[in-house]
Amino acid sequence: MQYGIADKKLPVKEQELVSDFFNWSPKKKEEFQEQEISAAYKWMKEVKLIPKGFGKSIE
Repeated sequence: MQYGIADKKLPVKEQELVSDFFNWSPKKKEEFQEQEISAAYKWMKEVKLIPKGFGKSIE
């Protein structure tokens, strides 16, 4: 069983988030650019938004 970054409950590095995001679904690469994901990550850190996760883990 593989765990995503939310399951690890550890601090997330930007590049790990970007990588996991694009590995989540091939369609994500068509819809988003890496800069958009990085900007969202930086904004979340700035406003101290910490995802808690919910529901079943996606494998």
